[in-house]
Amino acid sequence: MTFPWFSVPGTVFGTRFDQFPGSPAASNGRYIVFKGNYTDLVDGLGRTGIYFRDVVSGAPEPFTGLIANSDFVIPNQPAGGMVEFGSTAPPSAANGWIFFTGLDIEEAPTLGGIYRAPISPTPTLQVIAGIGEQVPGEAPGNTFNAFGEALSVSSDGMRVLFWGAWGSATFEKLLLCPTDGRPEIIAFCNEQHPTGFVLEVPVNQGFFVHDVPSGTTYSIARTLREGITDFLFHNFSGRIPETGDAGEEELARWRSSATGGLSTSANGPSMAAFKASRNATSGIYLREGLAFQLPLRTIAEVDVTLGTDIDPAAPVDSLVSEVAIERDGFRNDRLAISVGMLFEDPLDPEESEGWAGIYHAEMFIDLVFQDGFEGNPARR
Repeated sequence: MTFPWFSVPGTVFGTRFDQFPGSPAASNGRYIVFKGNYTDLVDGLGRTGIYFRDVVSGAPEPFTGLIANSDFVIPNQPAGGMVEFGSTAPPSAANGWIFFTGLDIEEAPTLGGIYRAPISPTPTLQVIAGIGEQVPGEAPGNTFNAFGEALSVSSDGMRVLFWGAWGSATFEKLLLCPTDGRPEIIAFCNEQHPTGFVLEVPVNQGFFVHDVPSGTTYSIARTLREGITDFLFHNFSGRIPETGDAGEEELARWRSSATGGLSTSANGPSMAAFKASRNATSGIYLREGLAFQLPLRTIAEVDVTLGTDIDPAAPVDSLVSEVAIERDGFRNDRLAISVGMLFEDPLDPEESEGWAGIYHAEMFIDLVFQDGFEGNPARR
């Protein structure tokens, strides 16, 4: 039996999705946008793509539309090139627009970038930032060679926050298997990496905001400045071999991500919050402004910020032990983060008390911008 309303659009009728990696996004009160993987019924090879489902329109069934897939030629490549997308990342969406990262080779891209498109079937893809393009604020010849998957889009769909890297310099980071979580994941990680896994991390990396109306990309934070050493954080996750359907989930491995959130309000400058390693610790930090920027503000730092500064109900003398932020965690000057707190008895480290939660607060603007500073006076 086939279910045409669940079929993969742009493929042989009856092709089904194998899995939906990452989290979907919602827009306009009617669209769900998502990444979908499927097996091509013609050649038996795996494919990937970006899609949307209109849950309001409908007779006889809700409509699923194709934005881009593995059969799409990457738009920003040298003239005459016919290289197609080899990987796509879960999309972000706002105000009728979709943003996603698409590359030729996920592990070592040579083509691709970050794209914007209206929520409509097979739209023209607008290039936001591309592999091989000049990095804003860096010396000529420094070009992007990597982009992150997690994109944070302003609520009007006119600005997007993204992570990018450049240059060949790297440093080694030792990743140790988790000690908390699913026992089978922990066991599989230790089986694969009994002494840890050494990862090469780019020295030069940063967060950027692209303003669509002006076509300008701003560097808002980078490593080797302000005490920042890294924006990438890592976890070991996925499917354990010989468990479940092979198409159910990607095989467990070490995964890297850089996360941040963007807020642009009608009456103030853009603000970006992101997670970073800084000054021998890690935390969530906030940058106000684009063309004219204020110094970083600290939201919460591991082993520095008192737990009671975040939550009065946290254990007395506890310190922040974990922080996290998601791509949609900063909207209209309201920031939401997850925070873990821990108190350890200095006389008996075995005695500890933990606390955790999801918290939100309004981020007040420090500086009133004059018209023009943001490159688009109407929006600032």
